[in-house]
Amino acid sequence: MYPFRYVVSLRIWHPRITAEAICNRLDCEPRRKWTAGTRRENPEGSPLPGFNETTYCSFDLEHAEEDQLVDFLKNCNDRFYALKDYFEEIRSTGGSLEYFIGWFSDTNSGSTFDVELMSKLVELRIDLSIDFYGGPDHGKKRPQKRGSSRKRVLGG
Repeated sequence: MYPFRYVVSLRIWHPRITAEAICNRLDCEPRRKWTAGTRRENPEGSPLPGFNETTYCSFDLEHAEEDQLVDFLKNCNDRFYALKDYFEEIRSTGGSLEYFIGWFSDTNSGSTFDVELMSKLVELRIDLSIDFYGGPDHGKKRPQKRGSSRKRVLGG
């Protein structure tokens, strides 16, 4: 297959747990977060109408450029295995978790998500979400914006 570029984040939703509690448990600062019941804001912090219906946290999972996607996800699963019970608690109390993959390619590309990877996702109760971005220039490396205020990102 032809090469592609990807980014991965761990996204968590919950109806009651606060974003701060999730961040503290994972010991990471998310790229984006809000807590159920708080006033909505845009990414720059300006108020929007209404209140957040659910808590949300999105954590960037950083990887080396040469890391293959499936191998990277397997490594993430290994690192998150210690949080298996917490992830189950999130699920059993109405929340959800997913790896969100942004897949960038300017030509056909692909990967095989083998049974080892998929069974570990099931065990950890992590869904897999993939958005494909294709066309000219999508497969080329672009500089990524990184905030300087984060204490640590997951997967590093």
